[in-house]
Order: sequence, then structure tokens, then C-alpha cells
Amino acid sequence: CTIPCFEGLLSPKLDTLILDLIFLFACWHAHAKLQLHTESSLSVFTCLTSQLRSLIAHHEINASKKKGMTIKHVGQAVAKGKISMAKLTKKFSLSTYKYHAMGDYPAMICAFGTTDSYSTQSV
Repeated sequence: CTIPCFEGLLSPKLDTLILDLIFLFACWHAHAKLQLHTESSLSVFTCLTSQLRSLIAHHEINASKKKGMTIKHVGQAVAKGKISMAKLTKKFSLSTYKYHAMGDYPAMICAFGTTDSYSTQSV
């Protein structure tokens, strides 16, 4: 497990957040990869999904308040020449489809079964 590797690396406030995220992602991933689900495992999986999304959303709101610049402000600054596009680097984004679709995993398992039981390959 990676939790002991990350423990104590950051400030206590960030350390708690990172360890919580690692634990929740590990539990979520384990439930997503199960090959056999029961009603109780799907209930736990749904609960883990909502906990993970609320923890990430809480962190995202706090981070954007501290940062003070929204995407709109960054775009306006680039247009006015205050910020160079070369300075902007690609970072982890919570607005990607992959993150957005995480909330649908438990419902999709109920509807279609586990991901190892079907193929998305074109025939």
C-alpha cells in the first residue's frame, strides 16, 4: 500500500487530505474491479463514490478560493497579453470525462454487469 510512503511528507493539513484521497481512491478502485457484486457491495461502492466526489469537490472549492483566478480570468489575461501561453502547463483537471463518469460506475454495473463480462471492441 502507498499510504505509508506518503505519510508525513507534507504539512499536516495537506497530509490528511492526501492520505484520505489515497485511501478512498484505493477502496473505490478495488470495488470498481470486483468481478462479482452483491447488493451490499454496490451500496458500499455508491457510498465510496459519493464520499470521493465530495472530498474532491471540497478540496477544489478551497483551492480555487485560495488561487483567486478562475479559468475565465486566465483566458482574459492571456488575451490581454498579461500571461504567456508558454507559461501555462497542463495539470490534472477535474472537468475531464473520465472524472465525470466516475459517478456512473455503480449504476452501470447494475445495468450491464462488471466490466470484465463484456467487450467494447467493434465486431
